[in-house]
Amino acid sequence: MPTAAAVVLAGGSGSRLGADGNKVYLPLAGRPLLSWSIAAFAQAPGIGRLVLVTRPGDHGHAEQAVKAVHAVDRRVEIVDGG
Repeated sequence: MPTAAAVVLAGGSGSRLGADGNKVYLPLAGRPLLSWSIAAFAQAPGIGRLVLVTRPGDHGHAEQAVKAVHAVDRRVEIVDGG
């Protein structure tokens, strides 16, 4: 039975990297970097709730990152922050 929640923080801007947008949405091995973290938490047996914190303007990117994870069998709640 899951006993913990995973909160993934993706509210940055990518300015220190020199990127045009948030670095967590840049591709890594064919999918957004952020999707790898979501996939890892989705496979952890103790994690019940997945929360993704993103900037309000990045909701579309966040939704695409979640869709890029084929192993997510639970809902990922996207909330504003950053």
